[in-house]
Order: sequence, then structure tokens, then C-alpha cells
Amino acid sequence: SKQAESVLAAIAMREKNFDGAEQRLRRAIAIDPAFVQAHAQLARLFEKRGRDDAALSEYRKLVEIAPLSPAEFDNMGNLYRKRGDTAKAIEAYREALRCDAQYIGAYNNLGLILQEEGRLDEARALYQKALAIRPENPILRNSMGTLLALKGDPAGALAQFRRAADANPDWPVARSNIAELLYETGRYAEAKEAFERWVKLDPESTEARLEYALSLLMVKRDDDAIVQFEEVVKRDPQEVRARIALGETLMRKGDLEKAQVHLEAAARIEGKIPRVYNSLAEVYFKRGLTREAAGAYRKSLALDPKQPEICARLAEVAGGAASLRPKE
Repeated sequence: SKQAESVLAAIAMREKNFDGAEQRLRRAIAIDPAFVQAHAQLARLFEKRGRDDAALSEYRKLVEIAPLSPAEFDNMGNLYRKRGDTAKAIEAYREALRCDAQYIGAYNNLGLILQEEGRLDEARALYQKALAIRPENPILRNSMGTLLALKGDPAGALAQFRRAADANPDWPVARSNIAELLYETGRYAEAKEAFERWVKLDPESTEARLEYALSLLMVKRDDDAIVQFEEVVKRDPQEVRARIALGETLMRKGDLEKAQVHLEAAARIEGKIPRVYNSLAEVYFKRGLTREAAGAYRKSLALDPKQPEICARLAEVAGGAASLRPKE
């Protein structure tokens, strides 16, 4: 039974038994070489396993069997886009729309790739056409928002992101775009509320929590920001932005020992950021570690010599360090 093989393959995929799923699907196709469902499952299986060439081969077989099915052309477009083959991706998306002029996924994907190519007016026309079909589709509204942001229309972009969020209140992507745009336009109090909502929707996202913490700094809630930064570092010890922000915030609060720990960790994670060494130098200096402070400033200037204020600071600190040397 080809249907039984297909069902058992789906169960195997859910259990992450990919080899078993592939065997089942090949049996189903052996029973019926034109079995569309099995070919589609096999293509998705290959995608999941990173076997893009094999997935494309299956999608090509599918469009030979079912030439008017837009989903396969859309999926082919996604694979070509992933490979950086823009021309083939655009043609695949257009073919999907020739199969079905109301296939929203292809409108959105084609619009996104045109955006990436800088063809913003063409992308906007596509989104408008698609929104005439599905006016409250959250993905389309979100994509239109990203396009308007690129065109320098933050108010228009925010309106689109809000409509996307209204259409799907539990979608983190729209919430994140609202929060980030509010932050970028200096509306920090509103951004803080938006980031907080994003964290509630996606509590496992370190990006959401990090951005929330940064917005808390902007509204002068340093203690709350520290709690959030510490949570980010706990979840991802290699998150260098959280390490830097946490170290600098602790320095301002006077907790120099903890600040040093986090800034030194940031320097180990990413040793090519002058700001890390500048902040670390200030912590060292305030702790009386003058030679270490001078060394940190030198590392910063080695990375970026064009820092006149740091040159001056190094001269000041190095002079202090020299006075501490024992006399011959």
C-alpha cells in the first residue's frame, strides 16, 4: 500500500528516523512512480537533511507529474535562493504565480528576493497585488513593513508591522520588528514595552532578551537591565554584546570586580573590538591596576589608531604607571 508507506514515512520523520523514512518513501514510489505525495515528502526530507541537489531533483520530478502545482515551484525558488542563484529563484517564483495567480507564498518570496536585489518598486507592486488578495495576511504586511523601512518611511513601516501583529498577535517576528523600529527612532519607552512583549512571546530568544535589556538602559532602569543581561549570559556565555553591555553597566554602578570579569570575557570571545579594551582599561584604572589599564588602551589603539581621546588617555595613564616603577 503506497498510502501506508507514506503514513509510516511521516511517523519515521517525526521520530527523526530519516533513513527509515527515506526507505518507506522509495517503496511508495516503487509502487506508484507518479505518487505525488511521496515525491513531495521525499523532497522535504532531503531539504531537512541538507541534501539540496536531491531535493531539487524531486521537485523537478513533481512538476513533471503535476505541472500546475505552485508549491513545488515555490519550494524550488527557496532552494535556489538559498544557493544564491537569484535568476533561477525569481523564475521559479514567477512560475509558481503562473500556476496560481493567488499563491501568496510566491508573491512574498518573490518580493523578498527583489528587495534583496534593491528592486524595491517591483517588490512593492508585488506586495500590493498580494495584499489586494489577502489584505490582512501578517507575513505580507510584515514584508511590506521591511520594504518601507528600507525606503526611509519608518511611520509607514511601523503601521504595517502593527497590522501584521494585529493579524497574528502571537507572531514574534512582527513584535520584534515593531520593537526594533521604535528603538531605532528613539521612542525608547514604547520600545521597552514592545521588547517586553516580544520576550513574553518568545522567552527562549536571547536576542529578544538582549534587546529588551538595552531598551531598559535607555529608560534609566539599569538594575532591571543587569538582571536581563545576566540571564542572556547565563543562556549564552558567548554572547559578546551582552558581556560588553553588562560590564559597562556594572562599571557605571561601581561594581568593578564583576565588570572586569565580563569585559575580560568579551575580550576573549571577540578580541578585535576597541570599545571592549577601552572600557576594560577604565575598569583597571579605577581598580588601581594602572599598568593593565595602559596595556588595554594599547590593544585598543593597535586595532584602531584613529582614537585621539584614547591616545590622550593612554598618555595620562601611562604617565601614572611610569611613576610607580622602582627607581634604578
